[in-house]
Amino acid sequence: MLEERFTQLAADGEIRTADPRRAVQHSTALTVLLAVDALRDDGEESAAAESEILAIIADGVDAFLRAYG
Repeated sequence: MLEERFTQLAADGEIRTADPRRAVQHSTALTVLLAVDALRDDGEESAAAESEILAIIADGVDAFLRAYG
């Protein structure tokens, strides 16, 4: 589903990619995987942990858009 969306975004000129599948992998690695790693490392659910996860995701989206935007 995400690959289809990225394909459409590329067709519309919203992102630059010749390989939407790879773009999805990069997006996921920069957001979800890093957030999961942080949760695994921290091991606790707290306001600070939530804040860190939100920062990781925001930074990942920013990095993705700098590369593909």
